Amino acid sequence: MTAGEPDFPTPQPVIEAAINALNSGKTKYTAAAGIPELRQKIAERVQQRYQVKCSAKQVVLTNGGKQALFNAVASVISSGDEVLLISPCWVSY
Repeated sequence: MTAGEPDFPTPQPVIEAAINALNSGKTKYTAAAGIPELRQKIAERVQQRYQVKCSAKQVVLTNGGKQALFNAVASVISSGDEVLLISPCWVSY
């Protein structure tokens, strides 16, 4: 679990999309589970590619592996449960 630092230049379409988003006022945080339209597109892609049922409600976006692991564990534990962690680990684990 290290920083996701690309070893290549930012592709021009990504730069243009970022500029367009900024010019459109898309500068706020999104919903915690992700932008609804993107979640829908991902669900459609999963259905098409893997021939399994998938709805946007079943798709949760994260900002990285650390958050994904936290979300997965948090979804199955309850207050008072004991959780074993690897060591060394990230501070927020």
